Amino acid sequence: MKFTKYKAFYSGSPIEYRVSENKYNKKIFIADVKTDDLKIDEIDITNYKPINNYKCNSIEDALNISSEKLESNEWIYLEIESDRTLVASEVKKIKENKNVVDIYLKLKGNSYEKSEILDDSMEKNIKEAFVKYYKFSNNSAEIEPSIELLNLFDKLITDDNKEGEEI
Repeated sequence: MKFTKYKAFYSGSPIEYRVSENKYNKKIFIADVKTDDLKIDEIDITNYKPINNYKCNSIEDALNISSEKLESNEWIYLEIESDRTLVASEVKKIKENKNVVDIYLKLKGNSYEKSEILDDSMEKNIKEAFVKYYKFSNNSAEIEPSIELLNLFDKLITDDNKEGEEI
């Protein structure tokens, strides 16, 4: 690399932030400009917490990897191939591993879809968001959804609903 023809370089980050970054070696360049001869030293740096991408053949596989990697020193991206979407309890279980950064869900038979991990506030406030939407769709801040409707909503967002059971 010829440094003498350039006046500046973008240093980037010594920390990986995306899966795509883990294919590049991180370096520090030290330029000695005190002499007439420009001297450049390269120092390779080791990432303190690398990013690793795991391809999972099922949601169960993703749950197992998340559990097995609880104590690992890595940022974890999970690519899950499944014939169904994740339910809230599965996301919560995967998120018990604080190193899990993101989940990519590929539904079988569909194009590649990205499904980001829900943060805790979303999970806790989904019912509140539903109530706000219900009021909005009824053009009234005073009209509350019935207890039966809220119970049905709870049943839909949890995995308590057994496959094939009519709601």
